[in-house]
Amino acid sequence: MAQKEKNEALFAAVSQGDLEAVKKLIASGAQADAKNYFGNQPLHHAAWHGHLPVVEYFIEERGAQVDAKDKGDDQPLHHAAGSGCLSVVKYLVGERGARADVKNNADKTPSELAGNHPEIQKFLQEWASPEKAEKRRWDGFGKMAAGVIARQRQLGSLRQKGPTI
Repeated sequence: MAQKEKNEALFAAVSQGDLEAVKKLIASGAQADAKNYFGNQPLHHAAWHGHLPVVEYFIEERGAQVDAKDKGDDQPLHHAAGSGCLSVVKYLVGERGARADVKNNADKTPSELAGNHPEIQKFLQEWASPEKAEKRRWDGFGKMAAGVIARQRQLGSLRQKGPTI
């Protein structure tokens, strides 16, 4: 099978949410970062169709970028929000750090594209609020600082004990 056909088959499997077929196609040479006519990668397609396990696979196992843009500067979050896939929206924003305030070429945020999905609009508007963003920023600094302190303590205790043979 030629590369183009492998990639087309990959997009079809992604659209159906068939994770096993997706894995087999990638193992046989389909490109995890292939782009269709609109510049969508399989991750965009999975987000649009609401196939959370496929979205997780591309990000966690294939290294797909959560902020990958298509030709219209839509990111996977724009696709998930526009099609009403709350579980994918929550995963992309809450677990993978997708920015809820990013605008596409049409000057639309994911929240604005979620016009028929008030639960997604509410989630994204709350998530993108300056107060929540500031809290997340400080929480992130706190976690980072705690990690640095723990690492320094670990290194300090190793220095005190000396090398072991």
